[in-house]
Amino acid sequence: MGPVTAKPWQKKRSKIETLAPPRRRGLFRGGVFSVLLQGVVILAIAVVVVYLLNMSPSDDSAEPSITTELTEKSGPTAGTASTATDIPAPKSMQEVSERIDGLLAEIISGFDPADPESKQYLERLIADATDGYVDEQFLVGEFYLAGMGVKKDEKLAAQLELKSAEKKLVDAQLRMGSLYALGRGVPANPARAFMWWTLAAEAGDTLAGQAAQLLRPVLTHTDFDESARGALELKQYWDSWQRFAIINNPQLNAQLLAAARAGNAVRIRRLLDQGADSNFQDSRGRAALLLSAKGGHGDSAQALLARGADANATDENGKSVLMFAAENGDGKLVKALLQRKVDVNAANKFGETALINAAWQGRGAVADTLLDRGAKIDLPDEQGGTPLIWSALNGHTEVLDLLVGRSANIDWIDNLGLTALARAAWNGEIDAVESLLEHGADSLVRDKEGMTAAIRAESEGHSDIVSLLCGAARGD
Repeated sequence: MGPVTAKPWQKKRSKIETLAPPRRRGLFRGGVFSVLLQGVVILAIAVVVVYLLNMSPSDDSAEPSITTELTEKSGPTAGTASTATDIPAPKSMQEVSERIDGLLAEIISGFDPADPESKQYLERLIADATDGYVDEQFLVGEFYLAGMGVKKDEKLAAQLELKSAEKKLVDAQLRMGSLYALGRGVPANPARAFMWWTLAAEAGDTLAGQAAQLLRPVLTHTDFDESARGALELKQYWDSWQRFAIINNPQLNAQLLAAARAGNAVRIRRLLDQGADSNFQDSRGRAALLLSAKGGHGDSAQALLARGADANATDENGKSVLMFAAENGDGKLVKALLQRKVDVNAANKFGETALINAAWQGRGAVADTLLDRGAKIDLPDEQGGTPLIWSALNGHTEVLDLLVGRSANIDWIDNLGLTALARAAWNGEIDAVESLLEHGADSLVRDKEGMTAAIRAESEGHSDIVSLLCGAARGD
């Protein structure tokens, strides 16, 4: 038996077959008694319907039924894949505004008003925004809100941000919720604030969902109704807009997939401006966002994510956008994805999580971020390999030290009875062996074949590791 390769195990899995339960006779099948029972049930339902139709809301704050779908999706508890990745909920509208300001300020933080190149960049942005480009309208709106490089103008900023929000730019929707909630550049309108935050939450934005939940108790029956109608009108507009765009250019979505594979972020934005579907998939079920993330095209992936692309998209093996971003060490994309409603502990069909993908590629900064957002440090894959085992067998001592320092089980045993120390020794990773021994790993653990780490190392001719392990066993 040779050493484990430096790539996650990829074995074919047999399909689990299940037998359908035997069919049973329905409640109303056959017999006079069944017919009578059916009549009684129908009569009872009719009585309940008449009663409900004659009920009138006793409290103006009660939600009408038309908003059920809208409001159920608004909070972090509705459709959230993992509570571990949720941002702590804000406690006031002021805190919501401050968080949104802080989050979006990063987008224009590199601008220097005294720098000629920065000024030229802003001039190009303003020209593109005037021509109707969606991302540029949002960016220029942020500049006018901050009064950076231009005279502060909240009204003009709101007009620009609104155009972007209406074209499905999620950050613009988040911002419009804040503007309507506080009356910045637009008349204060809690119904509109709730609508925009709910739409952004449906696109996966966690902070937007929390803001909508915070706003709900102060909304009236009329507010909920206005929010629902506004959201419905926008969704109908988006559907007709995209259908018309495909009629004009049948290759629009195919061009988006090609741009995603190539990592052409500018091309992606322009195609989305024309009405391309950000969640369109290729023949193998892979969305544009997944293709960009897989190719290591962080900017392209962020452009798609900003337009509401599904952050939970996976390939045919269940490997997610977050897993590809972690594997590639794209910290910015990982953080952007974690702002959406993604499960940080989700696994592909082989049981590999984002943390495992970061560990086996030695992405220490990403691993640290994932752990901060609730990644389970000892969650193994199908073969029993934990992130620590994967970092050790590939010799990534930086990640190894990080995981041990954050209380990973140093002597975890995989399905073959091998520890991280045994795996590292077998693969000839002497630095990882030294680090594990310094952290107190047990060198005498025997696997299912009765072999210790030293025996495994000797079988592959790693004499220097054998000497190191033997010395540790003697207490040298």
